[in-house]
Amino acid sequence: MKIYKEAISEAWQDRKRIVYGSEEIDFATSDLDSVDPEKVMDGVFEILPWNQESRLLQKKDLEVVILHKGSRLEHLLELWQDVELDGGSFRKFLSDRTEILSTTDGLGLAKKFLERDVRISIIDTSGVESLKHTNICHILSCDILGVRCSEDVVDAVKRGGDDISRRFIGFHPSPPGDLDLKREEMDAIERIMSEYDCGLRGVLEKYSQQTRLLYQKDLFSKCNPSGSAERPFSWVISEIIKIVDPLGRDMHTPRAPGEVAEALSTPSVVIFPGPHGVSSSNLQRCFSKWGSRENPLIGNWTWAAPNPNDLPLVNLRKFGAHKAFAPYFAMLSGQKSFYNDTTIDIDHQKVIDLYRTSILEAWRGGRRLLIGSEEMDWAVSMIETMDTSKILEGVFDILPMGNHEGSRKLQIDEIVAVIPYDADRVEHLRSIWYGTSKASGLSFRSFLLQKGNMFSTSNTLGLVKAYLDRGIRTVVADMSGIKALNNGGANGCHVVACEVMGESFDSEKLRLNDSIEVSSLDARITDGFRVDFDDRPMPVEEMVKIKAIILEYECGLRDVLLDYERAGKLKVLHQRKLFLGCPESPPRRRFSWMIREIQRIAAGVTQSSYV
Repeated sequence: MKIYKEAISEAWQDRKRIVYGSEEIDFATSDLDSVDPEKVMDGVFEILPWNQESRLLQKKDLEVVILHKGSRLEHLLELWQDVELDGGSFRKFLSDRTEILSTTDGLGLAKKFLERDVRISIIDTSGVESLKHTNICHILSCDILGVRCSEDVVDAVKRGGDDISRRFIGFHPSPPGDLDLKREEMDAIERIMSEYDCGLRGVLEKYSQQTRLLYQKDLFSKCNPSGSAERPFSWVISEIIKIVDPLGRDMHTPRAPGEVAEALSTPSVVIFPGPHGVSSSNLQRCFSKWGSRENPLIGNWTWAAPNPNDLPLVNLRKFGAHKAFAPYFAMLSGQKSFYNDTTIDIDHQKVIDLYRTSILEAWRGGRRLLIGSEEMDWAVSMIETMDTSKILEGVFDILPMGNHEGSRKLQIDEIVAVIPYDADRVEHLRSIWYGTSKASGLSFRSFLLQKGNMFSTSNTLGLVKAYLDRGIRTVVADMSGIKALNNGGANGCHVVACEVMGESFDSEKLRLNDSIEVSSLDARITDGFRVDFDDRPMPVEEMVKIKAIILEYECGLRDVLLDYERAGKLKVLHQRKLFLGCPESPPRRRFSWMIREIQRIAAGVTQSSYV
């Protein structure tokens, strides 16, 4: 940041006008939990020379220019062409890469700047395309920068900008993969995105003194004269998923409140991806034992980790067989905590091959696969130095989804992720504090203030959404509902085995026919967490406020997850406390907002960041 501030300051002192920009600014509308949109917005302004006495910069001196693609579908196509490197189809891109679709939300970005009292100009590129003898660079130079638009200037700008203009306004010579949507599907996507834009028309009218619409042609041309409701961009994504995902489109029918979604078909692969600090370890303990290669106790399932002898740098006796996948996923997140020697350089490809070979061997043997690790919850990490995409990609890297001799190809709809949800959300944070920081003498309050990047391991519903966004069917096990079964006698491991994996059970007691001693596995379910500490460093009133903040964040995800449930992608087992107490129309909050609010409470700050 310092380098950019100095360069801009120097130009400003020389009495020059400043032009700068980047497509990366559109991450201010990002739906990625690993991105803080407000930090992106703050960064736009922080590098400007606000405090120079020799030449005072004011907000009225700023103008933000946003290019709005007339055809919303074409904008999506260009995004696909820019980011798709592996030849994936357009349908697959839309269903698998939902986390980046928000970068096409030009009007949402405009709203962000308007709310910060900045003037904006929105250029409708459909209007520019209809003009002859000009291009987008010419428009920017003459209409925005105020260059005198003589024919000589127009010619000079055109010569310098033709290639750029063609790239922006037209398509690449050939698509990166199969353009596999029907015309009616593409028309439906265009209508949805246009309807979303129409909902923001009123916002622009509200800020009419700060807003210019240049070369308006297609923008708002299809809007209902009586007005359209403003919607979150997550609505656009959920509507697109219904169109491009055949399963989602066919199964997305309205259901009465409380009606149970159609049961998931029995999977071939079950993943237990955490998160830390809840009942995940119990599930891993159960299924690593029940699915052991040597003495499997349930059906045709295998805990498909490599033989411990094949991992010479890992001491699994120290951590237990249920941690056998932890070294792999910890490696992907840049950690070495599961290795005997943390100073060595890990051969990533060798480790990947070990896990891939072990899983493929079980798959070729006709086994169904069990994998899991709490280290997989780093997929929603807030740590800036961590590449979260590697975690989810790492799941696919070791599964037999390619063409392998002697085995069939695993399909993505055969995979199910099982994620437990524990009702006491504050206790979840306390559990993470206890596991990571209490031994060092850090109080719970200090943990909240100093370790915000660790909160992501408590982001259960963010983890659920990450797997759903990646196309993986997901089951949320509401542990409060499971506990309520049979007066608390039901067990989470049994419920998952019976209701997800299709194993036989006694319907009255939810018990496997196999006689398995579970109590020794510490798998009894409690309403909160089995924590062995009693100190409460923060007053109850502050804990209640923190719980309310977490609930508000999670309620904001309800409608998004409900759309996945209706589409048959999500199933909630024994829902009891999940979303209990949510308002009818909860606001959508980001996880970064939740962190800031919790830290305000811990710091004793009363003013909320709502404003």
